[in-house]
Amino acid sequence: MALFLQNEANLFNAASSVEGALPFAHAHKWSLAKPGHRTLLFQNYADGYISPSQHDSTLQVLTRHGPSQPSWERCLPVSGATSWAKLSYYRPSKDFPGVAVVRWRSRPGCLTKGAHNHDWPRSPTVSFDATSLMVDFFLNTTPRWDAEIFPDTKVDQRSSILLV
Repeated sequence: MALFLQNEANLFNAASSVEGALPFAHAHKWSLAKPGHRTLLFQNYADGYISPSQHDSTLQVLTRHGPSQPSWERCLPVSGATSWAKLSYYRPSKDFPGVAVVRWRSRPGCLTKGAHNHDWPRSPTVSFDATSLMVDFFLNTTPRWDAEIFPDTKVDQRSSILLV
């Protein structure tokens, strides 16, 4: 729902989706003519709730089938619970407002006591904290992240956000 609202409603400055894919069953209601709003996606590749191909398809729609490679990527620290983690950023263009993606793979059974790995990554179990990344995304704006690499980027000061 957050991904649909970030595109269709002009009420929010940014949105975030955890293990969420676009509602492809309702794709006919999605307007690609609208640019949408800044979006932060989280995807644990060991989770299995959405497949990597669903995640990639969602990313293609959010970037309006633009760049297939991010503007920049950073490896995030890993711990015993995480085999790898990466923050990727797709720089805003005239077609979309910027997309950040946190991808990681947790080790089986390290995040939860159950059979799946659908728990929220946070310290001390995982050496990066998804909540901190999300707060930074919403409060400091994605263009600030981009400005570290591209100093001429303009910062949007709007502050309304959508958390789902």
